[in-house]
Amino acid sequence: EPSGPCDDATFLRRAMLDTIGAAPTESEVVAFLSDRSGDKRARLVEALLEPAPGRDVPGDSLLQRARLFFAYEWR
Repeated sequence: EPSGPCDDATFLRRAMLDTIGAAPTESEVVAFLSDRSGDKRARLVEALLEPAPGRDVPGDSLLQRARLFFAYEWR
């Protein structure tokens, strides 16, 4: 059974851990909690899923391995 709605701090922590595998920094927590816009959660998820220098896109390495496997194993 899914858990119920969570507060913003919990959402931020879960979203970051689930997408990039890192907990938010103190400055990220302060910035997110002080944001009063109604779409801040959606914007956070979009930002976390965007490729960033030095950060893999979630699942990207798995997809690359699968492509290589099928490219070379199925010839």
